[in-house]
Amino acid sequence: MKRRDDMNMFEFLHEELKAEIFEKLPVKTLVRCTSVCKPWNFLIKDSAFIRNQSKITRSHAPLALCFRHYFNYELRVNQSDTHYVSLNNPDPEICRIQDFPLAHYSEHFWLTGSVNGLLCVVGDDYEEKSDELSRPQTLILWNPSIQKSMILPNPNLLFHTRCLVGFGYDSRSDDYKLLKMINFYDSAGFRSVAEVFSLNSGSWKIMDSRSIPHCEICYVPGSQAIVNGIIHWHFRKDKCNMLLGFNVTDETFQEIDMPEDLTSPSIDPLALDVLAYNDSTVGIVFRERQRNDVLNHLWIMKDYGVSSSWIKVFTMAGIGRRLYPWSRIGVSTLIGWFGQELFYSRDPENIIFGINLVNGQVRCHDFLSGKSCTFITSYVESLVLLNR
Repeated sequence: MKRRDDMNMFEFLHEELKAEIFEKLPVKTLVRCTSVCKPWNFLIKDSAFIRNQSKITRSHAPLALCFRHYFNYELRVNQSDTHYVSLNNPDPEICRIQDFPLAHYSEHFWLTGSVNGLLCVVGDDYEEKSDELSRPQTLILWNPSIQKSMILPNPNLLFHTRCLVGFGYDSRSDDYKLLKMINFYDSAGFRSVAEVFSLNSGSWKIMDSRSIPHCEICYVPGSQAIVNGIIHWHFRKDKCNMLLGFNVTDETFQEIDMPEDLTSPSIDPLALDVLAYNDSTVGIVFRERQRNDVLNHLWIMKDYGVSSSWIKVFTMAGIGRRLYPWSRIGVSTLIGWFGQELFYSRDPENIIFGINLVNGQVRCHDFLSGKSCTFITSYVESLVLLNR
């Protein structure tokens, strides 16, 4: 019989103390620990443990998740790769992930955003399109850090029409939810309908039509910004640009006025992007073409929820000494934001550069250049989906 001092003393610790020790370990280490023994597997896959571990990782400096989709000329196929990297370090360490969950090589998909290390991938059957607006066909939740994904059941609303998909987290019920909203015309005229998927229930629920604003979805895929548990998009109502908010917890909508300069029907909604600014309020980027140049206007809602508090922070020109040493940036596409930086790509070299939202400074990210980068967002490693 083994003496007590020869045995694993860790097993004699209180369960709460064990959980505190495990919560401080890296995600990859925790995944390996699930194979050590059944008690460890049970503890690490417990919903409360995963929730607490996510809270701890959110308090750390986030990583930048960079998703790239490009054509491999040697293999003659479309390929995808994903990296996450700490852009706050002067010498960034890049971690590459290979397991993009869409097995096919279609280029028609997008990522809606990152919530607690979980991403929503929206695939689309482009072959059946009758116009330029995308219609989601495949919805996947993907956690790159644990290399696990799940395909969601088909929604109830399968109309081939304009569609918006939003993804957020309900902190009250520890639930991840997707909103699918579509526009269509029938004998009664223009209408909007919506449904919500709950990860906890594993099913879709059609919303009461009386609670849904009849707004026009003008863009795909568009951008979303999560502030105070509310997902924000820009949309059109009565031919004017506005913001639409969806409270993930209460499953209610709210409409927010944009700056007066941006509400005009003459402002192309495809030139607008909404972002979360300092995790406390929303901002809007307006890309305005003037002759052979592109101006980037950044507007911030100084007091969240107060429409009169919109202020223009700066206007960044594609030509000018503020972008030195590049004499001409040639902005083509906003591909995301991280911390206080907006990321753009410059064609045709696919050079990725970031504009600091506070001081207007620009820096080139050489390690991301060379292939088309389609998506950048803030990211934290987590165990979400490990127990599903």
